Amino acid sequence: MLQFQPPGFGQQVIKTSLGVMAYYTPVGAPWRSFPSEGQDLPPIVFLHSLGGGSSAYEWSKVYPAFAPNYRIIAPDLIGWGQSAHPVRNYRVDDYLTIVTELLESLDAPSNSQYGEKMFKPWKCLYCKNI
Repeated sequence: MLQFQPPGFGQQVIKTSLGVMAYYTPVGAPWRSFPSEGQDLPPIVFLHSLGGGSSAYEWSKVYPAFAPNYRIIAPDLIGWGQSAHPVRNYRVDDYLTIVTELLESLDAPSNSQYGEKMFKPWKCLYCKNI
């Protein structure tokens, strides 16, 4: 367990076109009795910033407050945290692609709620591309 991981949350991974991406979601008590519980809750995705040292840690003290009413998805975006760190010059399109792949792999609707520390234009670009 990572030091910042709140109780009841676990790290999961998905394979994206840029590599393996880690994300954090409720997996046990006090939030869930069994892994599939909570799948019917509306998802909320917590996206971290892209500054040095960024990761899902930025939201780790916040997202547990939403766990009773939402399906929490807090990714470490590719190039950050516990996710793959491929050597490349990342572009906005790279992040749009991996967030789309994350939502599709988790069967989360594209109109999911977002908590984000990124620029509002990024969110507009994502919505434009779905």
